[in-house]
Amino acid sequence: MRGRSQPIKDSTISRVPLAAPDISEGDRERVWAALEDPRIAGGPSVVAFEQAVSSQLEAGQGVAVTSGTAALHLALIAVGVEPGDLVLMPTQTFVAPAHAASYVGAELLLFDSEARYRQLDVERMVAWLREHCDSDGEKTIHVESGKRIGAIVPVDLLGHLCDVEALAAAVRDMGIPLVEDAAQGLGATLRGRPAGAHADVTCLSFNANKLVTSGGGGMLLCRNEKLIRYVRDLANQAKIDGPYYVHKSIGFNYRLPSAQAALGLAQFERIDEFLERKARVARFYERELSSVAGLSLPQRAPEATVTNWLFTVHVDPSVCGCTADELMKRLEKGHRIESRPIFTPLHSCGVYAGRQAHDCPVAERLAASGLSIPSSVSASDDELARVCEAIRIELGSS
Repeated sequence: MRGRSQPIKDSTISRVPLAAPDISEGDRERVWAALEDPRIAGGPSVVAFEQAVSSQLEAGQGVAVTSGTAALHLALIAVGVEPGDLVLMPTQTFVAPAHAASYVGAELLLFDSEARYRQLDVERMVAWLREHCDSDGEKTIHVESGKRIGAIVPVDLLGHLCDVEALAAAVRDMGIPLVEDAAQGLGATLRGRPAGAHADVTCLSFNANKLVTSGGGGMLLCRNEKLIRYVRDLANQAKIDGPYYVHKSIGFNYRLPSAQAALGLAQFERIDEFLERKARVARFYERELSSVAGLSLPQRAPEATVTNWLFTVHVDPSVCGCTADELMKRLEKGHRIESRPIFTPLHSCGVYAGRQAHDCPVAERLAASGLSIPSSVSASDDELARVCEAIRIELGSS
């Protein structure tokens, strides 16, 4: 009966995780080898990891750091964002880019998603810039506040890519740096080019739940060699080379440890395998869930490939008889299946509640209806079938 699942009492039934990493024996061996090298704080695995990633992306050289948030923080400093500047970004995102803007003293201006692919609504952002800002080609000023637009941070959401190509073309003569948050988009392409191909700076995450993990960590990529040298310097406490502890400016301890870089490199070498496994998960769900009334499945832009990082469905409560949040709780309580809501719009709650937001009804609607379901690269057919059956039971479609 719909909505009447009972808690599982059999403790031997394993929990289906949302996005567990796949750490192979070969991955472990690479980590152990890095630990045996005396240069555990900056060994050759760090350089190799940076080179491997940068060689496959059209985004320039890489600097490996401790997190995606650290990469975003360094990126905003490097492109010259100053206290009081406005930084534009989607309201529907993980909090990292908002925190990074706050670290540098910038003010947020948040924009809506587009409904079809759930990415930043580039057309509305560009229309706002043209209507409310003046540009001399080197800088762009928000007329009403007099504040400079310090940067735009487009975010690649849930394994799809924001149309950064269109955004870059629109602001090319406005002097606004683009810092792409590709933490969820590594491995995806748009019009044949990878994440980061059109941004001034690209930031990646290798958190435990990402397609490629280093157990935590991130990377900044940029085609400007001077900027890369500056970022590398900042990430290493802005230390002057030589025998003495002398630092020429305020820096950060953002260096990625060698063992984590070794794991990230080993994982990155398996990225094609991981992408195919994620695609298999998506195909399974599309086959088994497409007929469930009231459940909308993610759409892919015809000019894009996706990573299927988190397969996220949308629940229509008027048809399903429950909200996405209620379905999440039922899957956990009755079936030991982990799921989670889509990101809550930044302007609607938490520390950024009430921040400037440019009318975001789509993001609010997507957040209310979205639910990410298990998408681990190692998910078995049995686990996927269990997820689908549980959803059908809870929505009365079995």
